[in-house]
Amino acid sequence: MAELFGKSTGYCKGRGGSMHIVDMELKILGENGIVGGGIPISVGAGLSCKMEGKGNVVVYFFGDGAANNGVFHESLNMAAIFKLPVIYICENNMYAISMRSADSVSCKDVGKRSCAYGIPGHIIDGSDPVEVYNAVKKAAGHARDGRGPSLIEAKTYRFYGHHPNDPAEYREKEEVEYYTSEKDPVANFKSRLLEEKIITEEGIERIESEVDKKIKDAVAFAEKSPEPKLEEFLEEVEQI
Repeated sequence: MAELFGKSTGYCKGRGGSMHIVDMELKILGENGIVGGGIPISVGAGLSCKMEGKGNVVVYFFGDGAANNGVFHESLNMAAIFKLPVIYICENNMYAISMRSADSVSCKDVGKRSCAYGIPGHIIDGSDPVEVYNAVKKAAGHARDGRGPSLIEAKTYRFYGHHPNDPAEYREKEEVEYYTSEKDPVANFKSRLLEEKIITEEGIERIESEVDKKIKDAVAFAEKSPEPKLEEFLEEVEQI
């Protein structure tokens, strides 16, 4: 939260914002401002993991729009050739800004592109946490066995516009109502946990209260944190 507020206590000392999320202590290489720009970086990270031989696996998330970039093909092809331990997860929320993915690609399922690289491809319901978990677990096992990358297409939906000022008027009202009422992952998973008696209403309320407190504490910490000093902006910047 401090990073989003541009404060010096952020993980990138307020320089990264929302587009350059990095936390090396947690092994999060982060994203960058270029759509799909992190796909080739995942190949390098995967090669590093393979050379270290510690059983680590790289997980890279991207959207349906990023899958139309040339680096998508180049990266998956190279990862497959070298059998790198990388899991590519495409969060297909049906829209790349205002363009429907169905209108911008000839192959409607990103997951089917896996056959071009000879790697496993999984097309799943991205709003179902259990289905997502099982697919990722299978892909992780595949990677740790030295058999290379996997491609997972998690079909989901973007509930709101591309950004806060986007009214998303390019979407049909009926479409939005269907997905927000029938495919809400949080609401559906909550109902599932209650039906299977895995948790009680009191347990859910306790979790929600704990999460709410963590968010409020994070916001309070960010608000109280100092602004970065002007002279700090050139620190840790390499001159080439």
